[in-house]
Amino acid sequence: MAVKDQNSLRKLLQTCSDLEALAGELYRTLAKVHKNDDAAHALWLKTAREEDNHQLQFDLCLRLASNMVLGSSVSQEKADRAVALFKESILNLRNSPPSVPAALKFAIRMETAMLEFHTAQALDFTSDQFLNMFKAMMNDDREHIKSLQDFLQSYESK
Repeated sequence: MAVKDQNSLRKLLQTCSDLEALAGELYRTLAKVHKNDDAAHALWLKTAREEDNHQLQFDLCLRLASNMVLGSSVSQEKADRAVALFKESILNLRNSPPSVPAALKFAIRMETAMLEFHTAQALDFTSDQFLNMFKAMMNDDREHIKSLQDFLQSYESK
């Protein structure tokens, strides 16, 4: 069901901010798991910082929601399921640390899902400036996928 009223929209934007925070936490968890692999550790920390930036962008949307966002085609239930999946994934990573290649493959799947989620979000913005900020976030997700794929390819060719 589409989100149109401001209270529901604010809750959805908060959930999206929470999702980005969890993505950052997930990458910091991987950085700790792979602290002895300098290249992987650096990649995880860089990606975590980028997710933190996405969270800040959603926080800005949240503060300005009544002035910049008219609605969304994503349901709160779908966003809540994504948050629950991230929380479960973080616990699984902590309890059963994956190898670098397995973690990269997982991160690629996660980033692909995030991109699909952002694409499906279909926020209805009041101005092109806000729409462009959101499109830049989607481009960042595409770049995350590419950098993770490139790193995986170079890692496996060692």
